[in-house]
Amino acid sequence: MKKDELQQALVAEGIRPNIYCLSGHVRDEQYVLAFLPDGSWEVYYSERGNKNDLERFMTEEEACHRLFERVCADSSSQRTGG
Repeated sequence: MKKDELQQALVAEGIRPNIYCLSGHVRDEQYVLAFLPDGSWEVYYSERGNKNDLERFMTEEEACHRLFERVCADSSSQRTGG
């Protein structure tokens, strides 16, 4: 899965859009997918300016799958009814 497919999958799962960042405009309390200058990818949870539970991947596909897993496993990321 690539970044555009990840975006579609998150929407299809009903994930609140403010819970994740795929664009580089990181705010606190968000799951982040970041492309690095060396060609690798990071997945982490941003909180108080810290990269919590940081994981690094060599491919976009691996990073996207991991972000999807992490966000979907967080029960607070789901939209509430209505």
